Amino acid sequence: KQFERRFKNFCSFNPKLYSRIVRFESALFPDRQFDSYTDMALELGYYDQAHFNNEFKQFSGFTPRTYRSVTSY
Repeated sequence: KQFERRFKNFCSFNPKLYSRIVRFESALFPDRQFDSYTDMALELGYYDQAHFNNEFKQFSGFTPRTYRSVTSY
């Protein structure tokens, strides 16, 4: 609990949100190509593709497919 308080005082958000942001950034800039979004979601530690899609949309405002069509990653 003390770590969480110190982390939040230092960063202004909690460690869990930080880990979600880092995982989301891994989806934006993958180290390798994936055959499907399901493979990508599971490799990055998401429970399933729906969880991956919801979190991706929450952080970026786009679904992964829409984001990929707008940008070229």
